[in-house]
Amino acid sequence: KAMDGEMRQPYNQRAVKAREQYKVDFDKYLARRSKVINDSSVSSASLKLKSPKRPKKDPNAPTRARSAYTLWTKDRWPQLQAEGLTFQAASVRLGSIWRCMSTEERQPFEELALEDKRRYTREYEAYERGEFFKSEDGTA
Repeated sequence: KAMDGEMRQPYNQRAVKAREQYKVDFDKYLARRSKVINDSSVSSASLKLKSPKRPKKDPNAPTRARSAYTLWTKDRWPQLQAEGLTFQAASVRLGSIWRCMSTEERQPFEELALEDKRRYTREYEAYERGEFFKSEDGTA
């Protein structure tokens, strides 16, 4: 529905006030920014936005459980490397083959993934208790 002039008037007044407030706020922002930029103690690198730092991963934490697809890919990867495919082409081919596989063909890898998930759960529980430490070769 179209609004007539009388109904539209309060919204127009709010829009005018909002525009004026925006101009005031933007001018304050520009003044602060130019003050910071002209301040010689502030480096240009510190003006850039920095992404928040992620906490470092504990090297003693157990490795995550692998999925059936990951285990299958690890098994098939040498065959595709022998064909001389690029990483992207090999990944695309692996994905399309995996999607076309039947559940019977996937079953051995699903079982391996379930076993790996159980391993991860055991190791993580031990890690939380403070009993799990990786050896030099990265194994438990």
